[in-house]
Amino acid sequence: SNRIYDCNKKYENKVDIAIMTAVEVEFEAFYNMEGEWKEKSIENESNIYYISCYENKTRGKVKVLLTMLPDMGMVSAADATHRIINLFHPDCIIMSGICGGNKKDVSAGDIVVAEKAWDYGSGSMEETIDQNGKRLINFIPAPEQISVDKMITKEFRQYALDDNLKINIRQKCKMPRFDRDIKIKIGGMATGAAVIKNEEFVQKYIKPTHRKYLGIDMETYGLYYAAEHFVNSKMKFVSIKSVSDGADAEKSDEFQEYCAKLSANLTNYFIENVPYDILTK
Repeated sequence: SNRIYDCNKKYENKVDIAIMTAVEVEFEAFYNMEGEWKEKSIENESNIYYISCYENKTRGKVKVLLTMLPDMGMVSAADATHRIINLFHPDCIIMSGICGGNKKDVSAGDIVVAEKAWDYGSGSMEETIDQNGKRLINFIPAPEQISVDKMITKEFRQYALDDNLKINIRQKCKMPRFDRDIKIKIGGMATGAAVIKNEEFVQKYIKPTHRKYLGIDMETYGLYYAAEHFVNSKMKFVSIKSVSDGADAEKSDEFQEYCAKLSANLTNYFIENVPYDILTK
């Protein structure tokens, strides 16, 4: 492949960009692409890491790390982020994969770039009494939103306007049964601890945290929180996830492989084309 290069040994454990996936279908979207990933053994480290080299248009060779979380969820994502920063000191961590979507604003196959993320389960449970004297337990949300660097957001907004890029990504992923153009959308990702398959839950507990959210997942906020709060770290971060379902009773696995490939291809395009000084400022 023309995107694999002989990595300079002076890097040692240092990588330029880290890619984090949550489940096997997301990991395989990268691992099975044209190219070569070599396992990186780290003493006393339980996570498995793989290394490849890409060519960035402004930086030249960049060393890229790929890993899969040992478990799904925010805790696992935050722990993995902390480990990656300590071990590899990347300039940027990218989470790539699949998510549920706000059916009013996105459709299956749309790629959501998480401009901001929050924990939709953050808040308090409070007791109230209705007009009939019945005691009710209500959830009062109080999420902290964490945003991606504005220059990274700007870069993806340009991609969202590039029809040729979107056509090219779709053609690479090949899903004959999926007969619609994809869109790249920039917006909020609501993160929580559970797989959601219920529209009533979404309306009651997720929508009140941000009426214009686009995606729902289990990991993005964990990455954002760990990266944002790591001491003395100026590392950039972003989550790129394609909508594979509407987080309702009709949720299925039918489009997961296709959507994971969409996200992986946009992630690759970003790595190869982003002006690298955006990641190091």
